[in-house]
Amino acid sequence: MEIKINKDKIAKALFKKAVGYDFEESVEEFCVNESGDMIKNKRKVNKKHLPPDVPAVKALFELCGSPEGKYDNMTEEELLIERAKILEELKK
Repeated sequence: MEIKINKDKIAKALFKKAVGYDFEESVEEFCVNESGDMIKNKRKVNKKHLPPDVPAVKALFELCGSPEGKYDNMTEEELLIERAKILEELKK
């Protein structure tokens, strides 16, 4: 069995995890009526945010290469500070 690896899909998923993303989570509650059928009682949709993931940032840099090797030897705290700076620049 041959497994095809789509590097673009992996890079996109890794980037999404590295920068964080918003998603919706739905929960449905069912109850049983008098005839014994299950009917949907409630449906909740919650919006959630998955924050950026530092190990994903490191993996992304290893995969794509970091600019000038700048981030290769940074600690996790230094990477978090650098990420905050970059995100602030992107907001402008």
